[in-house]
Amino acid sequence: MEALKLGGRLAYSLIQYNRSPVHRWHCLGRCLYSNDKSSKGDRFKEFKDEDATEILDVNEERLRVTESLLKEKYASQFEDEREEQERVEQLNLEELVNLIKTSKAKDLTVLQLPQELNYVDFLLIVTGRSRRHIQGLGETIRKYAKDRLNNINNVPQLEGSESEWIALDLGNICIHIMSHPLRGAYDLESLWGVGAKYDIKLHQQDEKILTLLKKHSYSSFGSDRSGTDSLDKIPNTQASI
Repeated sequence: MEALKLGGRLAYSLIQYNRSPVHRWHCLGRCLYSNDKSSKGDRFKEFKDEDATEILDVNEERLRVTESLLKEKYASQFEDEREEQERVEQLNLEELVNLIKTSKAKDLTVLQLPQELNYVDFLLIVTGRSRRHIQGLGETIRKYAKDRLNNINNVPQLEGSESEWIALDLGNICIHIMSHPLRGAYDLESLWGVGAKYDIKLHQQDEKILTLLKKHSYSSFGSDRSGTDSLDKIPNTQASI
């Protein structure tokens, strides 16, 4: 009987030993030691600086927050300024027409261009009385644009300021100030008014240029050094856009 009691106590002690709790110690979310043999991985892991969280003092944290707020503020401000610069400012067509009329220019023509051209909304063509008058009118229109445009980058430059044909790109309006001979020679009204397909001047053969080429040209595949035989064999072609 005593032997049975002794055997029972031994069995109970073994059961309690096997039921001992599993001990673990955790630090920074990592298991540094465990007596649980069923757990995977190494008992110890190497600590790295990049895995640690940087804790700043009060002044450093305040400085970091201030810098972050300033970056957000000025980034938004610079973005608004960039969008403002890229926006095309509109000038008043009626004011420009009245300005040109008061300058004693002649034969003002206003053409409204289709949007699919992606060029300008209006094209103005006007004849100046002389080269001096053309340059003066161009400077007057440029000064008018400079006074009304907020962005200095949109102020137009005088293209051809030393010639008898000045062009100004005002964003939504383009102005051509020309002498009477040049205006008749280039006929911009027909080019922009009826289109290249119906522009007579665009499809006319320039006989003077062709005669000049025949007189002074030389072609290596022609027998005549004057080049006239070779150029006569070239078919006439029409310019197209």
